[in-house]
Amino acid sequence: MEERPQTDGSRGSSCAFSAYRWLYLAGGCVVLVTCGGALMHAIVGRRAVLALIFAGIIILWWLAFYCLERGKIAVSLAPPSIVAILLLLQLNKRRLFVLRYGGWELPHGSGSPLAFLLGLLFELLLCIYFLVVTMLGLHILLARSRRPIAGRDD
Repeated sequence: MEERPQTDGSRGSSCAFSAYRWLYLAGGCVVLVTCGGALMHAIVGRRAVLALIFAGIIILWWLAFYCLERGKIAVSLAPPSIVAILLLLQLNKRRLFVLRYGGWELPHGSGSPLAFLLGLLFELLLCIYFLVVTMLGLHILLARSRRPIAGRDD
């Protein structure tokens, strides 16, 4: 992909935008792999609605990446923000489960504490990643909104 010229002359903004783009692209690969696997599972299981939902998630993520490539950072903030919020809700559900049952499995012994911990770790890592992507995007959006307008003396 070709590098876009900087209009405001700030090297820091260009570096942050480049980092945001690469993090966004890596997040898209994570979404593609996880939702792609779930999509294939839904297709094999003949669950049309679920398949459409996962296909829609993949399409929305890459449409937002296309908007990011066109310089529309505000539009590109929606998918990682939504994923981060959903992961925070899931982490809260796990926290409430531990508070309710006093451990990582049900009282009668069903469930696996190791599976609970691995799921928690995976969700926590993804949540942190998508929160970082969202915060970096917000930083760039705010930095661009504070740029002085050319030809205006304040």
